[in-house]
Amino acid sequence: MRKIITLIFTVLALTLWAEPNFYPPTVVAEDFCRLGCENCLNAFAGLELMHDAHHPGEMISMRYYTDSGDLSSQEIQTRFEHYLVYGVPSLIFGGKTRIDGGGDGIADGSIYANALKNYLYHASPLKIQIVSFNPQNGQLSGTVTMLSPELSLVNQRIFFVLIEDDVQENATRVVRRVIYQNFNLSGANATADFNHTFEYDPAWDTDKLWAAVFVQQADNTILQAASSLAQPEVNLRAAFDWEPNVVVDPNSTHNSQDVFFFNLGIAQDYQIMIVVDSAPEDWYFNYCDSDGNCYPGSINLPFDLAAGEIRDLHLNLMVGSSGIAEFHWEITSDALGTYIVPFRYRTSDMAVSDPSLVSAALSLGMAYPNPFRSTTSFQVHSLKTNHSDAIQIFNLRGQMVKELPLARLNLGENTITWQLNSEEKKSLGSGIYFYRLKSAPQAGTKKLLMLR
Repeated sequence: MRKIITLIFTVLALTLWAEPNFYPPTVVAEDFCRLGCENCLNAFAGLELMHDAHHPGEMISMRYYTDSGDLSSQEIQTRFEHYLVYGVPSLIFGGKTRIDGGGDGIADGSIYANALKNYLYHASPLKIQIVSFNPQNGQLSGTVTMLSPELSLVNQRIFFVLIEDDVQENATRVVRRVIYQNFNLSGANATADFNHTFEYDPAWDTDKLWAAVFVQQADNTILQAASSLAQPEVNLRAAFDWEPNVVVDPNSTHNSQDVFFFNLGIAQDYQIMIVVDSAPEDWYFNYCDSDGNCYPGSINLPFDLAAGEIRDLHLNLMVGSSGIAEFHWEITSDALGTYIVPFRYRTSDMAVSDPSLVSAALSLGMAYPNPFRSTTSFQVHSLKTNHSDAIQIFNLRGQMVKELPLARLNLGENTITWQLNSEEKKSLGSGIYFYRLKSAPQAGTKKLLMLR
């Protein structure tokens, strides 16, 4: 049995409640497609696997159709233009992570799953509640609550989306209307009510309509979403405001920041333990509650949560020799099945070899201006300081024409400017170019239009 330090064998039901200033996110997957697009079928298949694995409180997806008759509209085309989507299929998670094209990794959902996991446990500063939606007349109402005492939303956008299921073969979750309005919200527990009525086409089947609401910032980050879809009766979520890919020193102890478990459904008797997927033999995995009681990760223990209860725990690790540890909290019940919260730790003397770690720590945003003539800037969001990488730019033939180094990035938003030098002005002509992070090509490419 793995080593246990100061472990108290008690039932976890008596731990103190905690009230975090965030809420579990509902991740939005925006699917850009077209009727008759063969690769779009791959995207649909991969997304269906995501829906099979995640309920509507965790992820919702919506399809924007271009050049597809009455499935298309100017409102939908505006979303294509907003994200500069020129080719389909293209899938965007959370407004930030873009995955283009089809193929095996798309059809089997593996690339989508890798992108989605970077959003599922994020700490959202907002809570959105849809109070009512009447599919017969299109009336939608609800509330947005600010949980963060620090974030201030000024002139940001709240989107109202009307979606129809099963319109025709291979056409479901079809966006019919997408409208936005600007709003302001700041101060912990401040609320903003919304009321919107969708205009209908008589041909739409009202029995198959549902609504979604999401808040999107100017940098395209979707902070939170909600839908009128039914939520599961047993609904456990975890959220935390720190990066789950952690660097630690060898031969040290580590106490993580808190992980909050939200019971958003009925009361439930769970079991909880830490399952180690791979790790050096001399690492020991335990966890503690807010009272300071610590528990052996390798033993399945009761974890009872009342309806609406929030519980916080933190990891308590004994780090031994150099290496990489992949493990997860595993919470089970007969009604829930299995819910996991994954982590990946590596010692500070180990090189980063997994590009998914980089893509989790870095997010490459849109270029502005785009189209551009001689100068454009890229937004790069970094979850840690002094991160380094590069932006690679390719022409239509797949030849790299520029590599912009990203060195000593600041925490948060960074602006990287590309100003064509005299040689580039001579050799590079008008047309479409593509850009991506050097260390995370699987995170997808974005398009750039040069006008000369």
